[in-house]
Amino acid sequence: MTDHAPSGADDIVGTFLDTFWRAWPVTATFAGVHGLDACLPDWSPEGLDDAAGTWARLAGAARSARGDDAVPALSLPLPRSPEEADLLCAEANAILLADECASRHGPGTNPVYATGDAVFGLLGVLARHAHTDPVSASDGAADAAARLHGVPELLDGVRRAIGGQPVPGAWRDRARRELVAGRRILGEGIPLWVRQARPETEWAEALYEACGPARAAFQAMAEWLDGDVPAAHTRTTASGVEALERRLRLAHWEPRSTDQLLDDARRRLAEASAEWRAMAAAAHPGGWPGVLQALADGAPHADDYLPRLQRRWDADRGFAARHDLVRWPDEHPVRFVETDRWARPGSASLYYLNYRSPAPYDPRVPHRHQVPYLPDDADARQAVLRGMHGATIALNHVIHHAGLGHHVQNWHAARARTRIGRMAAVDGACRIALPTGGTVAEGWACYAVDLVDEFGGLEPLERVVQQHTRVRILCRAVADLSLHAGLWTHAEAAGCFEREAAMPPDAAEAEAIRTALFPGTAIMYWLGTSGLHALRRELGPRYPSLRAFHDAFLSYGAIPVPMIAHLMRGEVA
Repeated sequence: MTDHAPSGADDIVGTFLDTFWRAWPVTATFAGVHGLDACLPDWSPEGLDDAAGTWARLAGAARSARGDDAVPALSLPLPRSPEEADLLCAEANAILLADECASRHGPGTNPVYATGDAVFGLLGVLARHAHTDPVSASDGAADAAARLHGVPELLDGVRRAIGGQPVPGAWRDRARRELVAGRRILGEGIPLWVRQARPETEWAEALYEACGPARAAFQAMAEWLDGDVPAAHTRTTASGVEALERRLRLAHWEPRSTDQLLDDARRRLAEASAEWRAMAAAAHPGGWPGVLQALADGAPHADDYLPRLQRRWDADRGFAARHDLVRWPDEHPVRFVETDRWARPGSASLYYLNYRSPAPYDPRVPHRHQVPYLPDDADARQAVLRGMHGATIALNHVIHHAGLGHHVQNWHAARARTRIGRMAAVDGACRIALPTGGTVAEGWACYAVDLVDEFGGLEPLERVVQQHTRVRILCRAVADLSLHAGLWTHAEAAGCFEREAAMPPDAAEAEAIRTALFPGTAIMYWLGTSGLHALRRELGPRYPSLRAFHDAFLSYGAIPVPMIAHLMRGEVA
C-alpha cells in the first residue's frame, strides 16, 4: 500500500477510499470499482504491517483535517456537515482497519477472511460478466483467471500470518466449508459458466488452466487447517470488553458501556419474547410450531414460485406509494431469479447472499435477486418450497431485502450527501464494506418491515413471524455483547438462539458463528432499528410528512445513525 499526501477534506476522503479499494479489491469489485478486478488482498505478515501503518496515518490525517482542536473520533464528536461526517467516518474506519490488522479477529489470524475472498474474488467477476455479451465475458474470464493465479499467494500469506496460533473450531469449520465450495465451483461451476457466457476459446482455456493452481492451493489450505493448526478454546473467540467497546464507539457511535447495553438488551429480549409467544398462541392452537406448519402448508407451487415473489414485490411497492412512505424510484426495478446454475455447486456452503447490494458505481438494471433454486429431486424441491412460505417471501426476500428495506436504502445511498455513506454498506465476501455502515443498512431494513406492519401491510401470521424477528435481533445483541465480553462460550451463544428464539440447532449454530467472527457487529440490527424508531419519535413531527422524514434520513447514506440524527436536528432547528 502506497501512502499519499492529501491536504483538504475531499482529498482525505478520496485517499481513504482509494486506499480501501486497493486493500480490499474483492469488495471493490462488488462496489463497481473495476480497476482491481484482477487483484486479491495481501494479508501476509508484511502486508498487514504495511496496511496497519497506512491506516494509522490516514486516521491522523482525517483528524487533522477537522481542525487543530479536533477531538479524536473515540470521543464521539458529532458532525456539523456531511463533509465533516465523511472525515469522522474516514478516521473511525481507518482506526478500526488498523486495529483489525493486529486483532485476533482480523485477516491475519482468522482464515475465514482469506477463504471468503479467495472464493468470492472469483464469484464476483464471474457474476458481473455472466449475463453480458461475449466480449465482456472474455474480460471476466481474464480477470477470474488472474485472481485464481493469485490464490496460492493469498493463502500462503495468511498461513504465515497465523503461524502456530490456535484457531477456534467454528472458524476452521467455516473456512473448510468455503474451501470445499471453492473446489466444487472450480470443477463444476466454471464449465457451466463458460457454456453460459460463451467466451472466446482462448479465454476459456486460460481460465481452465488457472483452476489447477487454485485447486491445489485450496487443498493445501484445507490440509493445513486439519493437520497443523492447534484448536483454540471457544472462549478465545471473545474480543474482550475494551476492544468491544472501542468498536461499538467507532463503528456505531454508541456511547453506552457493555454493561449498560447488555442490561437494556436483556430486558427488551424478555419483553419481546413474551409478546412473541403470546402472539403465536393467539394465532394458532399449536403455538409457534403450529404457525410454522400453517405457513409451510401455504407455500407456493413450483410453477408459481418466482411469480409469487414478483407479485408481492409489486404489491408492497404499491403499498409504500399509497401510504407515501418514501421515495421509491421507478428506475430501480428487481427481477427474481433462482441462484445462477454455475454458482449452485458451492452456494450452499458460502455466504452467498440472495440479495447482494447493487454496485453503487456500476449499477445493473434490473437488479437480480437470487432466491434459493429448486432442486431436481422431488423431496428436496418440496423442502425448498415449504421453506419459502408467504412470510419468508414477504418479510425477508421482499420487504427487508429486495424492496422497501435494503433495495430502497441502497438507491438513496448511491446518491448520498456523504461519500463514505455511498459505499459503506456494500456487501463484500463475508461482511459489509465498512463498520460505520451497519446501523443504517440493517437498521433501515428491519425498520422497513416494522413500518409495513404499522400501516397494516402484514397478514396475521406474518405479524407473528415479524415479532419473532424482533426476538432474533435482540438475541444477536445479547449474544454479541456476552460472547465478546467473555461472559459466554460459543455454545452458550448458540444456546441463546435455541432457547429464546426456538431456532433449530443448525440455524442457532450459524448465528453463533457469525457473531463470533465479527465483534460488535451483530448488535447493529438492534442499535440501528431502535435508533431510527427513537429518531422518528423525536423529529418525525417536525417534517412535513413521513416521506420527507424518511427521505431526509436516507439522504446521508450508510453512516452511523447518531451522526444522521445530529445532522437532521440541524435541518429542522
